[in-house]
Amino acid sequence: HEIGCHTFDHLDCSYTKSNRIKKSCNQNIAQAKKMGIKLDNFAYPKGGMSVPTKMIMKGLFTTARSNLPHINRAQADAHCLHAVPIYDNQDKGNIFNLINTVSQKGGWLILYTHDVGTKVSPYGTHENLFREILISCKQKNIPVMTVDAVMRDLKKR
Repeated sequence: HEIGCHTFDHLDCSYTKSNRIKKSCNQNIAQAKKMGIKLDNFAYPKGGMSVPTKMIMKGLFTTARSNLPHINRAQADAHCLHAVPIYDNQDKGNIFNLINTVSQKGGWLILYTHDVGTKVSPYGTHENLFREILISCKQKNIPVMTVDAVMRDLKKR
C-alpha cells in the first residue's frame, strides 16, 4: 500500500496548464505533510499527461505513473510508468494473464485501485479479488512491493 500525489484538485494533466498542475501538486504535498505523509510518487489523474507536465513531475517526484495497461520492461520511463487497474467491474482474467506473463517473462507490473473492502466504489476492488491477486503473486514467487520500494531496489543495482 502506498499513497502518492494525484494533484490536490484531480486535474487532467494532459491539458491543464503546467503552473496550475504544479500549484495543485504542492498543495497536495503540503496537506499530506500535515498528516505525516511524504509524497514521493505521482499518479496522473485519468492517466493523461503532456511533455511540460512530465517535466514538472521529474522535479517533484521520483516516479509518475500513467494508466497505460502494460507491463514495464527494460528502459521504462520513470515518469510515464505503465499501470493496470484492478477494479471490481472489469474483466479479471486480464489481471491474472498479466501476472502469469510477469512470472514467465519478467517485468514490473504496477496494479492500482482506489479502495479495497467488501463494499467498494466503481474504482475499487473487493477484498476477495485483492486476496486472490496476492495469493497468485505469492504462488508464482512474484514479490509484492510499493513503487517506492521498487525504485529503492533499482537504485541499489
